[in-house]
Amino acid sequence: MSLNIDYPNPVLSIEGDDYNDGCSFDISFKEEDIIVDENNICINAKCELKCNGLSELIRQGKAAIVVLIYSSAASYRRAFEFNATESAELTKVIKIPKFDVKRNIEFCGYILAKEDIKSFRCDGEFNDIYFREISFTVRKADVLAQGQMRTIPIDDSELEKPISSIFSIRKNTHSEAEIEANFDIDEKIVVYLSERLNQLFYDIKDFNNGALHRYLNGIVVYPVLVEGIAKIYEHYQNDDSGYSEKRWFKAIEYKLQGMGVNLEEGFDDRSYVELADKLLGGIAYDGLISMKNTIDEETNNGEYVNTGGVD
Repeated sequence: MSLNIDYPNPVLSIEGDDYNDGCSFDISFKEEDIIVDENNICINAKCELKCNGLSELIRQGKAAIVVLIYSSAASYRRAFEFNATESAELTKVIKIPKFDVKRNIEFCGYILAKEDIKSFRCDGEFNDIYFREISFTVRKADVLAQGQMRTIPIDDSELEKPISSIFSIRKNTHSEAEIEANFDIDEKIVVYLSERLNQLFYDIKDFNNGALHRYLNGIVVYPVLVEGIAKIYEHYQNDDSGYSEKRWFKAIEYKLQGMGVNLEEGFDDRSYVELADKLLGGIAYDGLISMKNTIDEETNNGEYVNTGGVD
């Protein structure tokens, strides 16, 4: 990567010559070691720094090693700071929420000033041809070193599981509806719950270590997924849904294809309800079983008393 910024101070970089030979800085990773788990893209990044002056600033807490991650297609931008250490080799696992990015991730390492430095100089390491005995005034957040820019392509097919993770449950602050879905505003399907329903959802969600989580998904996520499948059907029939680049669309589409569903032929007349249940791993049965088991446990513990009458 070429530096396209004229920095006011020497910057250590692979393509620059502000520093003498023997000084180097970069943050690298191996693509084959990238892990995609349920929630994150995990990059095992390694920093290699050979520069006594910059290493000393980091040790003193006056500079920081930082990785800047951004995904322009998703308007995602975030900096990840390495912990200060005396070692010249550092590793850090960078976790990026996988639904916050799409298409590509841009990755670049930096060393940044953490405070104003009045007399910045790396004795014996600056290129004497340019700088001789000159020192520099550095402001907080100024760039002191820059690594290579790397692009990580995202395979959407790896980011779709579990299918329930493509939903974002939020409190409804814009209407009086108890529950409504929005397929447009995010890479996930946003499910809005009324204030009282949202409170109940999160109260029950963590009950008994999440024993009723499947039951809740059956109530809230299942019907919305049916609507999502319908939108995919409409797309294949009319090719004008406008959703085909959304992560939720690709996730459901990929799963349906893996189930052998013929998307081009109208889903082979299979029921959306049936498909949604299978996509969620048999949510109808699992949800009711989780509720039954919870009731049975409460009954056996003497914490549940049946006070109902006969229907």
